[in-house]
Order: sequence, then C-alpha cells, then structure tokens
Amino acid sequence: MILSSIIRIQVAVILGGFLFFSCASNKAEKTEAVPLWADEQTLSLIFPAEEYIARTGTGYNGESARAKADMEISSYFNAQIKMHIQAEENFQNTAYDDYSKTQANRRLNRNLELISEVELPQLNHTEEYYDSKRKCYVVCSYINRNKACNQIKPRLESVCGRIKNAKNNAEEAQEIFQKIALLKSIDLFSEEFYRLYFQSLILLSEKADVYRPIDLIIQKAESERQMLKMKCPVSIVSSGDKTKRIETKVSEIFSKNGFSIGTENCLYTAKITADTTVTETNAIFISFPQVKVLMTKNDGTTVASYAKQFSKVSAYTADSCGRMALGRIEAELEKSFIRELFTLELSR
Repeated sequence: MILSSIIRIQVAVILGGFLFFSCASNKAEKTEAVPLWADEQTLSLIFPAEEYIARTGTGYNGESARAKADMEISSYFNAQIKMHIQAEENFQNTAYDDYSKTQANRRLNRNLELISEVELPQLNHTEEYYDSKRKCYVVCSYINRNKACNQIKPRLESVCGRIKNAKNNAEEAQEIFQKIALLKSIDLFSEEFYRLYFQSLILLSEKADVYRPIDLIIQKAESERQMLKMKCPVSIVSSGDKTKRIETKVSEIFSKNGFSIGTENCLYTAKITADTTVTETNAIFISFPQVKVLMTKNDGTTVASYAKQFSKVSAYTADSCGRMALGRIEAELEKSFIRELFTLELSR
C-alpha cells in the first residue's frame, strides 16, 4: 500500500515536471516566433511589392528602429526619383542650341534638389519586435501604394488645374508681357507639380501616366516664353542710382533670364528709382534704402511693377553706409525681382 502511494507520487511528480517543461518550452517557442515582416526573406508575404513599399529597420530600441526603417524608405524614394529625373538628360543631349541645353540642365538640377523635399505619404509602422538572436529591436515602415496615391491626387490635380489655366490664359493674352508672365507662372507651379508627380510615379506609375501631358506643357511653356522674350527687348533707365550699380544689376538679371537688352526702339522700358540717401546722426551714418522698378510699354503704359523698402543700414562712414545700402538692394533684386515682377503682373 505504501509502495503504491510512493509510485503514484513519483508518477505525479514526473508528469508535473513534464507538463511544466512542456509549457515553458511552448512559451519560449512562442516568444521566439519571428514575425514574417521582420525577416527580409518573408517581408513580401505580408507586404507584397505590387501593393506596398516596405522596409525594415533595426535599433537598440523601438524608436531608433523606426527611424532607421523610415530612412530606408526615404532612400528608396530618393534613388527611384533620381533615376526618373536623370532621364531628362536625353533632352539636354539632343538640344540644338545653348539656351535649350542650359534650360534642360537647370530643370535637371532643380528637380534633383526636390529629392530632399519629398514627403513620405501614408507612412505607417508595425509594432516593434525584439529579436533576441540579433539582440535588437525591429520595426517595419510601410506605405500602401494605392492609399498614398489617393492622398496625393487632390493636390496634384489642383496644381495641374492651375497650370492648365495659365496655359489657356497665356494663349488668349494679347499683351506680350502678360503672356510671358502667364508662361512664367507655369514654371513657378512646376516645382510643386514635379514634387507630387515624382511621388506618384514611384508609387503607381500607371496612375501617374495621366499627368505626363502636364510635363510637356511645362517644357513647351519654357520654350515659348524664351521666344517671346527675344521679341521684346528691354531698355533700362534709372534715377537716384549715381553709381549705376542697381541699373547694372537689373540688366544682368534680365539677361540671365533670357531677355535681350536694348537702348533704342524697345517695346518695354524698365524704369528704376533708387534711394540710398545717407544721413548722419550722432556720428553714425544711416540709410533706409528703397528701390522701385516700373515696366512700361513704349506708349507709357505700365504693365508691371516691383518695389522694396528696407530697414535701417548704419555705419561709421558715409561711404560704407552707402555701399551697404546698395548691397542690400542688389541682394534682394537677385533673390526676388523676376519672381515678384511676374507674380505681381498676374495679380493686376
């Protein structure tokens, strides 16, 4: 009887031990089960490439792993966009004149700059997972291609609408400067267009195909704008610009932007009024520089204008103060003259 009880106790202990280690083993196996998305070999089973852009990242905690995964997706976007942008080199290589080559190169460089400004639409993340074998956290960043395209679509169609309207208005415009301004606005809108278009192209190229005609409108507008500028040489006159530095700067800017500069029988005149008056107060020389440019037709009609007033410039000598005032005007003209001149014309 005693022996039977001992045997039963031993059996119970053995069975209990077996169940304990069995449960512990199952728990360990469950803990170590690697999510399919955390393994590069099985990532596509969860996020198929035709539907998602997905990249994993590892780190010492969940936040660092998430940042690494985001960086991987961003790198993918940048590489793909760069590949598409560089296809524009074909246009540059087949251009017939230096100006066309210059414009193609400018577009190429500008669009390459857009890479750093690309947003990642509809970016999502998995829960963090700790990989005990690699002793690090793993996170997957992913973008649903279709949802991301749908998010971009309203903004892309909006800018396409503005480009089309500018094209139609330019075709109807009778006044040459206004036509040039409307064509210039297409170039200004193109930065936003390309930023969104490239994203859409990477996400779902078949959905981006409908926007390819806009790319052609942008390129055609640039060519047409250049031809029009060559037909309307600009003369430049100034007052209050004793050193002629402002007049020279405006002339340089017009030339750099494709306008021809003339002195007689010009269709348009840029009339510059500059004020760099220097006054002395308590042994300090100060100036409040101003500049205004009126674009007028040869019949005296004003077609566009540009004006800037600057904050106080001060120096210990009159010459230094005057030079600083002129430098302030020159820097601002370089930065904003062409853009604002044409933008203001559109708002008239």
